[in-house]
Amino acid sequence: MTIYAHVCYVFRDYCFGSHTQELVGHLGYLSSAHFVSERVILTASGDSTCSCWDIERGKPTATFKEHKADAMSVSGSTIDANIFASGSVDSTCKVRVCVRWYRQSR
Repeated sequence: MTIYAHVCYVFRDYCFGSHTQELVGHLGYLSSAHFVSERVILTASGDSTCSCWDIERGKPTATFKEHKADAMSVSGSTIDANIFASGSVDSTCKVRVCVRWYRQSR
């Protein structure tokens, strides 16, 4: 098995070491990932984008391209699951509302 730096591997059972899904779409390295639910994960990448993924389908439901440099972190809100923030080496923090991906995760 070849492991690529720009792919997010989702493991259902880490003890056995086999991944259940590969999330392919970022052009740069993955710097951060945050589970929103069992079906949705947020990722940040060196390609300056953040994506919301439907894990079961293996496809992004939304991609955000507002950062001007590598996106280094991503985190979902503990107050409202529709909101997440990302940080970048461009010295900005972007707060986003994305109702579409949250509804798909229910």
